[in-house]
Amino acid sequence: MLLLLVAVGTLLRQPLLIPPLAASAALVAGAPDLPLSQPRSVVGGQLLSALTGFAVLAAAGPGPWAPPSRAASPSA
Repeated sequence: MLLLLVAVGTLLRQPLLIPPLAASAALVAGAPDLPLSQPRSVVGGQLLSALTGFAVLAAAGPGPWAPPSRAASPSA
């Protein structure tokens, strides 16, 4: 999964940082028998959080901390 994220980030020339993925991996490795560590909960939680993030981005637009778009940056 992480290699896929790195590959997509490389193709898009945009790093894909997903800190909650590390927390989910630690939960799955540390307590695999818990209900929160089951595949449905982990994948569903990641998808729900990603969709929520995209919805907020679509509604509010990028914040002031967002990097300038590539179209607006000068060519090297």
